[in-house]
Amino acid sequence: MVPAYSGTLERGPSPFNLPPSQARERALKWSMDLGRSIDYLATRTDIDTTRLAFYGVSTGAAQGPRLIAVDPRFKTAVLASGGLRDGDPPEVDAYNFAPRVHIPVLMLNGRDDFIFPMRTHQVPLFEALVSRLLPAYVPALPIVRGLVIGSPFWATCVSLASCTRELIPSLRKICRR
Repeated sequence: MVPAYSGTLERGPSPFNLPPSQARERALKWSMDLGRSIDYLATRTDIDTTRLAFYGVSTGAAQGPRLIAVDPRFKTAVLASGGLRDGDPPEVDAYNFAPRVHIPVLMLNGRDDFIFPMRTHQVPLFEALVSRLLPAYVPALPIVRGLVIGSPFWATCVSLASCTRELIPSLRKICRR
């Protein structure tokens, strides 16, 4: 499911960067939107909501730590091409929520990412999550915003999507716990 968060998709558009008071309001709305989406899934008999995983890409990965820290229904998370955002108010900054994440998290990031640079945006988030990550840490893939140039870890990866597909069996094992 792809939730239609306030200000996105058919409920948007809204500016990417907002003043602090509006950023706080949007963060609350996104948490409520995600919760309502999961509530809807719980009404479906074909969905097992005891095995939910969060998958966020770019902004979804940047907002992911905050969203998964406040909703206990997720069993694992994958944060792809994300990191800390500049200018978020402290009360909605992912860095402040990361220590409250109590599920395994896998970060897939590029060392040459120009939106979420590795040293300043990815590593601090990784370190804040480090006690919750999957046991096998994969160093940053040599990607530029989603294109895998080459990786000794996944020879068949040509995109973040293909890397994620290869991780699905591991995520299923985690969700069964």
